[in-house]
Amino acid sequence: MTDFMNRLTQMLSTPWVPWIILGVISVGVLLGQVQKTGPSKPLRFSETGWLNALGWFSVLFSPVLILLFLSVLFMLGQVGWKIVTGDTIREGSDNLRWYVLSFVGLLTALGGIIGTPLALLRVWTTERQTKTAEQGHITDRINKAVEGLGATKQVRRQRRNKKGDLLYEDNAENKPDFKKPIIEDVTEPNIEVRVGAIFALERIAQDSLRDHVQIMEILCSYIRDNSPAQGAINKARPGLPNYTGSTDKTDHRDIPRLSVDIQTALTVIGRRTEKQREKEIKTGMGTISLAGCNFQKFVGKNLDFSGLDFSGSWFGEAHLTDCDFSGCEFENSTLDDGSMIRCNLKDVDAKGAIFSDRLLPGTSFEGANLFRASFKGSRLIENLNYGPRVNLAYANLVETHLDHQDLRDALNSSPVFLSSLTVEKSFDYSLFLQSNLDLLKKPSSASAEHQNFISQIMSQIANDPRVGILNWEDRYLPTYDFNVAEQWSSWKETRGYTFKKYKQ
Repeated sequence: MTDFMNRLTQMLSTPWVPWIILGVISVGVLLGQVQKTGPSKPLRFSETGWLNALGWFSVLFSPVLILLFLSVLFMLGQVGWKIVTGDTIREGSDNLRWYVLSFVGLLTALGGIIGTPLALLRVWTTERQTKTAEQGHITDRINKAVEGLGATKQVRRQRRNKKGDLLYEDNAENKPDFKKPIIEDVTEPNIEVRVGAIFALERIAQDSLRDHVQIMEILCSYIRDNSPAQGAINKARPGLPNYTGSTDKTDHRDIPRLSVDIQTALTVIGRRTEKQREKEIKTGMGTISLAGCNFQKFVGKNLDFSGLDFSGSWFGEAHLTDCDFSGCEFENSTLDDGSMIRCNLKDVDAKGAIFSDRLLPGTSFEGANLFRASFKGSRLIENLNYGPRVNLAYANLVETHLDHQDLRDALNSSPVFLSSLTVEKSFDYSLFLQSNLDLLKKPSSASAEHQNFISQIMSQIANDPRVGILNWEDRYLPTYDFNVAEQWSSWKETRGYTFKKYKQ
């Protein structure tokens, strides 16, 4: 036994063994340098956390494993050579027994060392197969859900004429026989199946973050195809800057409720989580486009639509509470009637948008671009039931229609609003017809900054020939009662303003 241990020590002290160790270390350092000079994207062995950690452990442990493999292989060769040449027989039966046991032990160790990377490879392969099966299952779920979005059903119902009256077959006297209704087979969307498909897509997006962007694109495409802006009922809004519709007044009862599937799809988009929105940014999805859609009579609460494109869309009679629209595009959109309670419209681009006849308590327009927007008939005042007033801080109100507004609470109370509004440009070309101008009466308790702010507004509006007001103690401004074309043109030239200056 002592002789065997001496030989083992002698083999490990062979001069070229340290060179093997040094070579393995050099290979490890070289691999590290290659990783540093490679792309900045971190190396991942698997999307699964524990398997990725196991992969890195294998890489770090590989030099030790290689050294053990070479050492065991060398010692196995030495022991085997002793047994084959018969040196162990001459040294005695005791040494022969120890050499045989050593050979068996080294052979077992060699098998274990070789089996270690094979076992890791098997685990990695199994994980890849499992992932592939899961992705295939998710793909099948998406395909099935997309099929559900196009579901239709056959319905038998009584035919109606263009006026909506029920039709009946004529009798022998050419009069309607009310016992014989005219029945027809009609194909219409299967709303129940479609809503189920939308919820299925939402569940897939929650379970598989990598498929989230694709699902959002599917839902947006579905909304754009099934609820275009052309289907919106245009209520009469004569006199607005971008109004081209009919002058016939449309009753709100004539506007149908938003289809349940569209209501559900938009709600699902508004329920995106923070991780899902981060995924959209990382994948370069850009702005989710819902431009040119009809969302009349949509009802939403606690939804996040930040950064979406709603340009040219219709939100007539929509009721929105505690929703986030920050950074959205609302250019030439129609948001008349309805309400937006405590909503966040910070930094929105709402050029030419219509907010007429809308309840806006607690809504923030901070930093919004409201160029040529219209708030005619909307309520910007503080509402006792809903709390804070509308915030117009840093808003661009150039050419904005503020007709019939009570501006006391929107502009006259909080120093936050006053200090952030640039009077010279914020109200250029804006209309204040029949607006409450109590904001022009300086309160005795107002700060110097506050009084200066009111003086600037009074000076600007007083020089506007469209107003024609002489006595600022009057509570409301009159409507147009004179031809202002020439006066308006000369007033613009005097002040040196042009429309091009603000179309940015």
